[in-house]
Amino acid sequence: MIDFTNLTLILVALITGVISPILVHAFRFFLISKKPKPSCDVSKNLKNEDLIATKLTKIREILKSDRVWICEFHNGGHTFTGKSIQKFSQTYEVVQKGISKEGMNTQNLPTSLFSTFFNAVASSSEIHVSDVEFEDNPLVNSIKSFLDNRGVKSFAAAIIKNIEGHMIGILGIDFVTKKERFNKEEIYSLKDDAKILAGYLENQ
Repeated sequence: MIDFTNLTLILVALITGVISPILVHAFRFFLISKKPKPSCDVSKNLKNEDLIATKLTKIREILKSDRVWICEFHNGGHTFTGKSIQKFSQTYEVVQKGISKEGMNTQNLPTSLFSTFFNAVASSSEIHVSDVEFEDNPLVNSIKSFLDNRGVKSFAAAIIKNIEGHMIGILGIDFVTKKERFNKEEIYSLKDDAKILAGYLENQ
């Protein structure tokens, strides 16, 4: 006589111990296969990078500046307390012949070290300083060593926002060989340029 009780227990054990894991793995494989793969259109990225470099070169030529650059914000890791470390890195740069490139020296810097500067740009959309050496104000003093290391005598910066209106970076203009006073038209143009560059950056 067949012991259906034992047979039932054997079937249950077989299903839970063998068949269930197979079904779970099969379901996971199905989900992974359906997940959209990240886009990696190298040609598109290179085209955008070329557009950004061309735009920065045009800005430099129009303003007759020595260096034009973009820095972007990113998450640089976490502290031991679990707090996210916000950082910024210079991602694009064009310079006049004979002017040093500072991009490699401006990587993974904590935003907390430049909070006064970034808050000033965020609150007014742009800032400009005609004489770094003699202009004594909290903004310049907060980044004086940074500017000195880059040889900056005058500078301007405009906020770069994404489509949602969040600050994602800074467009910067450096004058190294001379001091420069910025007029209203140049500042308005700089803000417009920052908007155009935001579109290029979001298409990366």
